[in-house]
Amino acid sequence: MRVLGTFVFATLLTSSQCSWAAPLTASLHGSLTGTVQNSDGVLAAPISAVHARILANDNNGVITATLEGVAANTGALGLAIEFTAQFDAATQAFTGLYSDTPGQVPDIPLQFSNIGGLSWRAAISGNAPSASGERAYNLNLNLVIEPSAIYPNADLPADRVFSGILDRQQNFQLPVNLPALQSNQTLALEMKFAGDWQATTFTDASGSSRFTGLASGTFTTLQASPLTIVPAGGSMTVPVVIGGSFSGALFSVSDTELAFKGAWVSNNSGQSLGGDISISVPLQDVSRFPFTMNGTAQISTGATQIPAVSLPFSASGEFPLALNNTGSGGSGGTTPGTPEPNSPVVASAVKIKHLGVNLASYDPATNRAGDFVFTRDNMSFDLLFFNFGFIVPANSVGSEKVNPQPTFILPMGTKVHALIDGEVISVTKLYSNDYSVMLQGEGSDLIFELEHVINVIVRVGDRVLAGDIVAEVSGYDAHNYAGMGLVEIGILRGGVTPTHLCPFDYLDDSIREATLQNITALQQAWEAYRGNSGLYDESKVIVPGCYRRTPVEG
Repeated sequence: MRVLGTFVFATLLTSSQCSWAAPLTASLHGSLTGTVQNSDGVLAAPISAVHARILANDNNGVITATLEGVAANTGALGLAIEFTAQFDAATQAFTGLYSDTPGQVPDIPLQFSNIGGLSWRAAISGNAPSASGERAYNLNLNLVIEPSAIYPNADLPADRVFSGILDRQQNFQLPVNLPALQSNQTLALEMKFAGDWQATTFTDASGSSRFTGLASGTFTTLQASPLTIVPAGGSMTVPVVIGGSFSGALFSVSDTELAFKGAWVSNNSGQSLGGDISISVPLQDVSRFPFTMNGTAQISTGATQIPAVSLPFSASGEFPLALNNTGSGGSGGTTPGTPEPNSPVVASAVKIKHLGVNLASYDPATNRAGDFVFTRDNMSFDLLFFNFGFIVPANSVGSEKVNPQPTFILPMGTKVHALIDGEVISVTKLYSNDYSVMLQGEGSDLIFELEHVINVIVRVGDRVLAGDIVAEVSGYDAHNYAGMGLVEIGILRGGVTPTHLCPFDYLDDSIREATLQNITALQQAWEAYRGNSGLYDESKVIVPGCYRRTPVEG
């Protein structure tokens, strides 16, 4: 007999009128209930909006599901919650992580429990950035899946999916009045915004059409502006550079206006100062998205007697309408937010110094190429190494998809190494009962991932060097790969739904030439060993190991 959580997913699948083994996706909406602390220190009820999506599948009784989304609060405290969770068959709940700071990778434990039917709830509490420093919140994050918002084959209808970019470069005048520091002047700031938005529509239980959505991005001054202050010890000039990250959900303001509302956080404040952001979407004129930001930014002075100055910060302007292709990313459309095929490589101060596993020239005497073992046994797709951008054909458990991470087929228990010098920012248990380890290096917003590993020996906060052993290859999907497991490496960029980049564009010079040569040699040797020169399509290779440079969402 199935317990409640599994029964709920059975309901999801049957209500979508798709076959038992087919995947589905659903748009969710919801609310934040409870209290948040306002600027007077009083706990108040939130005004909220939630956007989320769930992808679920039942393959011969094995339930898998992934949930991700954003919840935002406005009014008493601008708050943006980004979350991701996987269905845990053992607890019959969604277990994952969330973040209450825009631009920060989710790292706070989260668990959704079913509260009846297609409704779920998670308790969250903590302190979030605001214009006056950290303020407390104690909330329930409530999610509802409308049966009419469930779609088979993991495809949202193209006419219900919208997305676009939030790019803007604009000049602002920022009045500064700091009597204690004898400063009263107006700063000229040239600011650049870069971000994107997504929105979906669904029909609720009453038959009415509703919107949900999210927006996120970054902002920064392009050139420092001089601010003169007079602390004890004499006059000094401070270069003012303001920057940060923002995130929000789509609110229904009125019958004629929607708005992305949420929070922003200042990069220079230890992520404790920030404020509110609102991006209007006037339905009667969608050629422009007016926006406003209000809050407090903190400026480092470099002086010991006064290390930082807090500045009231406000900005307003308009984002022009810039629509991306619509669709859900499956066979029915193009992934929202996907750049053009010749996208430039994103700059990063952090580079891959170890492939994660050992790769060497193929040795016929041992049937090995480093950690890779050649075998004549039947294997899925006859591949030991799946390129970034490999097209996984549609099958009984899913529609056609693009492989977002290079995948290595290796003996179970093979040691897995850190890709970069950096910090462990996440160790997450996956739907496959193994783990993902995420690393981030200083000076880069990219996240470097090792996925489908077991026996993890590092914890969040640990510092590692490239090449350090962090885990072992798991047995995930071993029945398709002659008893061997798989491990994936990836580079992620973005917020709630990150984009994956071609990792081999980010090889450190110390390993770049040898690694690319070894990848090509491995694939050629494997084709010769299997007697099939068509296993890899050299005409599609952008860089060895990648069939494309276009980022892959998911």
